[in-house]
Amino acid sequence: MTEAISPNSRETCILIVEDDPILLKLWIRLSKDFPKHQFHIFNSSQTALLAIQGGHIKPDILLTDVIMPEMDGLELISNVQSFNASMKTIATTTHTRNEKQFQGIAPFVHVIKKPYKNLDNLRELLLIFLEQQSILEDVEKNEQQGVFVWDL
Repeated sequence: MTEAISPNSRETCILIVEDDPILLKLWIRLSKDFPKHQFHIFNSSQTALLAIQGGHIKPDILLTDVIMPEMDGLELISNVQSFNASMKTIATTTHTRNEKQFQGIAPFVHVIKKPYKNLDNLRELLLIFLEQQSILEDVEKNEQQGVFVWDL
């Protein structure tokens, strides 16, 4: 499944990769709250990577599940970083005990804990990534390990 939601004027391009069908529908629904941004939503890391390699998508933000069948999110992040090193990176996972697994795969990795407890908070975080970059810069500046875990 691939869902592209394109606005009239492009501001930020966000690539979302999630293999869980329920969470995939959630991301599609949330993306509609941000019509001026461009969302590309995939249920397959391989398909998402092919779209980037083919030059069809140049994401400003990558939001990916970590545990996926074909290629895990960490490998996807690493591969996509080679195409756009300045891209913001968000990993979603239930396994946040070992933050070291995220170190070094990107300049900075934001991690969102699953399950999501509050959809309004998730929407607000998405707004920060899309439209309030200065907040992210403050978080990244104050975090020495290159990883920040958001517990929503």
